[in-house]
Amino acid sequence: MLSLISNYDQAINKIIEEIKETAKDDQIIICLYIWEPSFSSDLFLEELRRAAKRGVKIHIAVDFSYASNFARLIEKTKSFFPSIKELAKEFPNQVCLNHNRFPNHSKYFIFKKKNNSSAFFGGINISDRFKEWKDFLIYVKDDRVVDEILEKLEGQSQHYMGLNQKEIQFVTNQPRFKLYEVRSALYDFFADESFDKYVVSMAYIDSEGVDVLENALQRNVRVELILPQKANVYYHANIKSACRLIEKYNSIEINLHPKMVHTKAAVAYKSSVPKLSFVGSANFKKNSFYTLGEFNALIKNNELNAQLDGEMKILLKESRRMEKVTKYNKILAAFEEVFG
Repeated sequence: MLSLISNYDQAINKIIEEIKETAKDDQIIICLYIWEPSFSSDLFLEELRRAAKRGVKIHIAVDFSYASNFARLIEKTKSFFPSIKELAKEFPNQVCLNHNRFPNHSKYFIFKKKNNSSAFFGGINISDRFKEWKDFLIYVKDDRVVDEILEKLEGQSQHYMGLNQKEIQFVTNQPRFKLYEVRSALYDFFADESFDKYVVSMAYIDSEGVDVLENALQRNVRVELILPQKANVYYHANIKSACRLIEKYNSIEINLHPKMVHTKAAVAYKSSVPKLSFVGSANFKKNSFYTLGEFNALIKNNELNAQLDGEMKILLKESRRMEKVTKYNKILAAFEEVFG
């Protein structure tokens, strides 16, 4: 089973439900880029504490590298890391806290059970300030698929070898294995001549992301791009990229959403029917292609892609069209592209 979760509260409630269903010797595997102190963070941690008391094995990885520290510095936020460390100290035999050697932008929650295993992946981090953000998680309830995810994360499954006919194909960046698949998958996604339209909803984009979109735009294929009107970070790099696209291509439509769009999703269409999607944690940026750990999927499931299509239409309706080149700070845009 595959389904789309499109808001923060729904995501947190559904993940907590899955935590409550775990039993002794089940495993919970969590990877997050940002986890900040908040009411929902406390609720989440308390459920993990109850699970640890039941004998559930819990593995938590929260990025604490230069990348997330830079984001915290810019946004003036704090990390929930000290509270997670206390949980690990309280249950040393049940809770394993991983200190990533490499920056990891992935967001996933995996529940490995005796049966009815499940997983969530996408763009949602944990903090109450994300309640108003536009974001997606994919929910998977399938033992076979969860095993495939775990094999992928351990470097045991096949690397990305191009678009295929699988219903769901996982695409990752894993710096510890020197594996970077996201850029290649996106190039294939936008270069595929069987598609005649794309809708993309993306938090952040720079010149590397523009290069990816050009695989479609150079074929004069219509691309509708949704960006946040005022991104929380990397605003100038976003606008620089949007201006470059508007100046160069007639087939691009830039749509600016009034709220913070944190989604990382693209849908490919054939004759107005959504046929393939790319969803996960990766932005259309240099670091998401060459540096950061990322977790994404190419999805051919008709029901899931129809759900994504519906959410994209809502975002487009809520956005305003960017008709002309907009001013931005060129120095800040260059800085954001280097460090973003």
